[in-house]
Amino acid sequence: MDDVHSKGEDETIHYVYSSFLRKCPMLLRHDQEKLDHIRKDTLYHIEHLEAASEFKMDSIFLDYVRRTDSKLTSRGIKTELLNDCFTWMKEVLRSNQQ
Repeated sequence: MDDVHSKGEDETIHYVYSSFLRKCPMLLRHDQEKLDHIRKDTLYHIEHLEAASEFKMDSIFLDYVRRTDSKLTSRGIKTELLNDCFTWMKEVLRSNQQ
């Protein structure tokens, strides 16, 4: 994956990451590798959302969300946290549109 992001992607990644830490302060006790994973996951979410938008195919993003949720729940991560991530992404996108 390319580590070069747009300013908007960087802002979204930072906002989601900060929101995760506010909601789950216990993440601060985890090693940097796990925290970096949150950043990478957020970038994947953005990339799939952009692809779905570009091709005007919501199904691309919805399939991605279903697969991601299935993978996370199999690892004991609640769907709520994935929903929160998308909510935080939406907040940033809306604030950038104003």
